[in-house]
Amino acid sequence: MECPLCGIYGQIAIEDGEVRVTFSEEEKNRARNTLAGLYEHYYEIKDMMNHVMKNLELHKNDRAELLRPYMEYAPDYKG
Repeated sequence: MECPLCGIYGQIAIEDGEVRVTFSEEEKNRARNTLAGLYEHYYEIKDMMNHVMKNLELHKNDRAELLRPYMEYAPDYKG
C-alpha cells in the first residue's frame, strides 16, 4: 500500500484479525517528514510543473469544456 500523505510504500497484512502495515527502513527514510523525503518531493513537484504548465497552456482554450463533467458532477447517492 502507499501512504497518501508521504508517498512511501508498505506491506499490508491481516494479523490476529487486525490490519497491519509495515514499512521498510528504506521507505521510512523517503517519508515527507525526512530531509531526503522533502528533497524527493520538491524535485517531484518541480519536474511535474514543467509538464503541467505546458498542458495548461496547450489546452487553455479547451479548459472550460474539459472541466465541465467535473463541475457538473452530482452523485446520486446519499452518504
